[in-house]
Amino acid sequence: MPMIKTDKTGFWFGMDDLIAAGAGAFAGLVSQAAGDIVTTIVTGEVHISSWQDYAGAMIGGAAGGVTTLYAGPVIGAAVSGETTTLVSEGIKAVTEPDYDKSIQSVLVEAGQDVLELSEEAFKGAVRPIEILKSICPNISDFIEEFIQDKDVWLEVSCDN
Repeated sequence: MPMIKTDKTGFWFGMDDLIAAGAGAFAGLVSQAAGDIVTTIVTGEVHISSWQDYAGAMIGGAAGGVTTLYAGPVIGAAVSGETTTLVSEGIKAVTEPDYDKSIQSVLVEAGQDVLELSEEAFKGAVRPIEILKSICPNISDFIEEFIQDKDVWLEVSCDN
C-alpha cells in the first residue's frame, strides 16, 4: 500500500532519525573495521577488535548520526567518539571479569576523544578553550595548558 500521508512539519515522523542512525551505525562499523585493517598493515600482525568495540562503534555511530541531524557534523562527531568509547568500555566492564580500567580513566579517554575531534573541527575558528574562557573567565593557566597540550593527556592516569 503506497504511503499517501504528508508530513507538514518536515520531520518525516522519525524516518530521518532512523536513516541517520542506520547510516551512522554503518559508518561506525566500517570505521572500526578500517582501523583494524590499518593496525594489521602497520604491525604486520592480524588485529581484530573485540565484539564490544564493534558494538560500541555501531552505537556511537548511530548516536553521532542522529546528533548530526540536529547539531551539525562537529557535534555529531564528538558525540559519536565519546559514545563509542563509553559504550565499548561499559560493555567490557560488564562482560569481562578481569576488566581493570577505572571509571575515571574511561572518562578521561572519552574526554580525550572529544577534545581531539574538537581541535580538528575548530581549526581556524573558535577553539574549545576560548569557549570555556568565555563561560569561566577565571580559569587557571594550569587548566588551560592541560587542555591545550595533547601530550599531557598521554601522561595522565586516573588509576590508583
